[in-house]
Amino acid sequence: MRIDMKRAAEVNQRKGLTSRTLAATAWFVSCLIFAFFFVNWLFSSGTLNSAVVYGEFGIPDSVSMNVVRLAGVTLLFGVLQFTAIMFFALTNPQARVRSGRPTARAQSLDYYEQQYQGRA
Repeated sequence: MRIDMKRAAEVNQRKGLTSRTLAATAWFVSCLIFAFFFVNWLFSSGTLNSAVVYGEFGIPDSVSMNVVRLAGVTLLFGVLQFTAIMFFALTNPQARVRSGRPTARAQSLDYYEQQYQGRA
């Protein structure tokens, strides 16, 4: 009986995990695609060119432009992911709960506590 209660509690904790995983994967892929096209647009429009990259940024001439583009995509992708994490931390109510607050019961019920929920 306790094994069934524990399994039911674990299933309840995992509810909605698939949709969150799909949303995170879609965000990951869309950020990667956006970063790729944005960096390529910067190079094709002339905003970034070899003179800027090698002269002002101080990158050696032995580094290929493809490596520079890949570094730009990686940097922009990291900035987008960091921004998403900070946005989540600032807007999610669970992220703003102070830890260490003394309460009689935990926020997520243990399967043993569910058994004694109605009894005091």
